[in-house]
Amino acid sequence: MNNRLVNFRFYFLFSILSLLLLFSCQKDEVTPSAVPVVDLSVTSVVDNTAPVIDGFVTYTISAKNTGSNNANEVVVVDSLPAGLKIDNYTAAKGRYDVRTGRWLIGDLGQGAESVLTIKAKVVSFGSIINRVRITGKVTDNNAKNDSSKTIVSTSLASLSKEQTCSYDVFSAMKDIYLWNDALPSVFDPRKYSTAENGLEYLSGLKINSVTGQVIDRYSFLDKIGNLSGEINGGTASGDYGFMVKAASSYNEPNKVSLFVSYVYSQSPAGLAGVERGFEIVKINGSDAVHPDVDAQGYLVPSSAGYVNMVNALFNSATASFTFKKKYYAATTLDASLSVASYAINSVLFDTIYTVGSKKVGYMVFNQFLGESSQTEIANSISRYETSGVQYLIVDLRYNGGGSVETCEKFCNLLAPQSANGKLMYSYKMNSELMDYYVSNKYNLTTTFAKTNSFQPTRIYFIVSGGTASASELLINNLRPYYPGNLFLIGQTTYGKPCGFWSTPIGYTDTQTITKEGYDLYAVSFEMANANNEGGYYSGMTPATDKYPGIKAYDSFALSWGDQYELSLAQALNHISTGAFKEYAQSKVKSVSVLPVSNFDRQFKGMIDFRKRLKLKIGK
Repeated sequence: MNNRLVNFRFYFLFSILSLLLLFSCQKDEVTPSAVPVVDLSVTSVVDNTAPVIDGFVTYTISAKNTGSNNANEVVVVDSLPAGLKIDNYTAAKGRYDVRTGRWLIGDLGQGAESVLTIKAKVVSFGSIINRVRITGKVTDNNAKNDSSKTIVSTSLASLSKEQTCSYDVFSAMKDIYLWNDALPSVFDPRKYSTAENGLEYLSGLKINSVTGQVIDRYSFLDKIGNLSGEINGGTASGDYGFMVKAASSYNEPNKVSLFVSYVYSQSPAGLAGVERGFEIVKINGSDAVHPDVDAQGYLVPSSAGYVNMVNALFNSATASFTFKKKYYAATTLDASLSVASYAINSVLFDTIYTVGSKKVGYMVFNQFLGESSQTEIANSISRYETSGVQYLIVDLRYNGGGSVETCEKFCNLLAPQSANGKLMYSYKMNSELMDYYVSNKYNLTTTFAKTNSFQPTRIYFIVSGGTASASELLINNLRPYYPGNLFLIGQTTYGKPCGFWSTPIGYTDTQTITKEGYDLYAVSFEMANANNEGGYYSGMTPATDKYPGIKAYDSFALSWGDQYELSLAQALNHISTGAFKEYAQSKVKSVSVLPVSNFDRQFKGMIDFRKRLKLKIGK
């Protein structure tokens, strides 16, 4: 009985203590103060939506609390965009920090409103968007009125036609340029007298972090339809149809001789019988045809030989030339030439050699045009396939590029059967364009689609500093599928792993009146092969780990197909013996084959006419 009483008292006391302890803890708890539920809103209006450049606009920003509670720590952010320069401001409440763009209002009572006015100078052309946003230490259940924006568009009417085109170049490049991260936020076209000057400034802003040099050597403006007509139509106009190279003169060490490097067969020069390897010995009856060379190896533009050559080749509608047919012979050819329009042949030369028991195809391919090039390539490859060619030499030493579509066709004709259906290359663009294309499910890859059974055992590409863009793309696309069996012979290529779309400047595609303006070719994309290899901005150098082969000079004093030509001789020797020679024998005795300088008008680019961007990306 006593034990039960003791237990009862213990449990009774324990229960009382527990209740007291619970009551004490509840009494000491701090209930957090509730964050007020309010509806903050902000509006922004501007007094002039079409200001003149260097004029002023005034923004009126109104902050309101339309909720049923007071709002604490209210802040409006209005960081003026580039294109506007603040002149003065007035805040009805709080203070505005010009540096951060934050208007610190503080508390805003129920139903209260406060106003900030900002006067700013317009220092940029085009559309300028000013965005504002309101926040506070509140719970705001209506986010739709928490931000506002105004747009002003500066008139371009005061600009000259060329300045307007300069601004259009800037506007287009903000959307499509591969390196648009390097572009300024503000661009004043009044600083540039021509659209070319404006583009020169904009394309010079992206610096190669490795070399410290400007990376964009490629973007340019073209007269409407000139380049697209040449590439797609396969025609050229306004020249004689041949190009020259300069080499050290045997008789005069401080001068150079000029040799014909290539000729289009249907051009005025081709029809007159001019061939590769011919030396110019007279121009318009004058034998002053040897430009001077300075101590650094550069041509002297003021020398008589230089002036005569440039005027005759590039600045005259007619000219007469005397050519020495072979450097070791006295036979000459006189040709009076007039500039004309003519069909361009992409394949300058092709033949088949027999080296021991091996059949070797050799093709000089000079430009990636449209359907005409595709037909020429297909005909040559078909002949090689029929003749049982096992080894292929593709001479790209003067090929500056052209159509991406034609490059794809060539890749398909040369790829092994094992590559069919596999990745050929993929596109890389600026982040906004990549997001746009990916979100809209555009295909940014191209795969091989074989249409023939030709599959050479080895491929040799003859290259030089004139080998660019689509030519380099051809090499890069095939590299993953010919490991150990693809070789480069010659000199380091131009280095252009990127390409363009054609963008109209100063006109629209659909306008019916006479079109005046330019086609803008600003670098818009880069390409990578199946191994994700690309970025060869410093070129492809033969006889390196990436590009096995051998260095060789251009024997442009020799005809196409001459087996003593240094680069061709190296390829044939490797096919015959499995090794390159340290030096190849050449018939050239009196003329150095090392070029001192090139007169090169050959287009260096890669254009995809199929993927031309049709719409602007919203900012």
